[in-house]
Amino acid sequence: MKTASRCTLLALLVGSLNALAGGAALADVPTQRTVHFADLDLTQNAGSELLYGRIKVAAREVCEPVNIRELAFIAAANRCMEQAIARGIAKVDAPALTNYFSAKTGKSMSVARQ
Repeated sequence: MKTASRCTLLALLVGSLNALAGGAALADVPTQRTVHFADLDLTQNAGSELLYGRIKVAAREVCEPVNIRELAFIAAANRCMEQAIARGIAKVDAPALTNYFSAKTGKSMSVARQ
């Protein structure tokens, strides 16, 4: 496991979202959130569950537009969240968190280094 105690999630909402927003500058600057986890024991399920929740909240914050009325916005935000969560899990590189993510989502991901 990496010794870092935080990860940063980045998300870009590009192209179609910008067009749907009527030219608003949604994608001009990447949005990011730092997720801290030094207080968590990632060798335990409880720590992995808490960090997964923090990553999910951060992904929602960086991916969901403020005004989410259009179906295209919803679909793009969902894709963005899925990708941001997966990148966050991979960046933390903790086997228990990777296993928790796979069990929770049913999506396979390479297990982090043991």
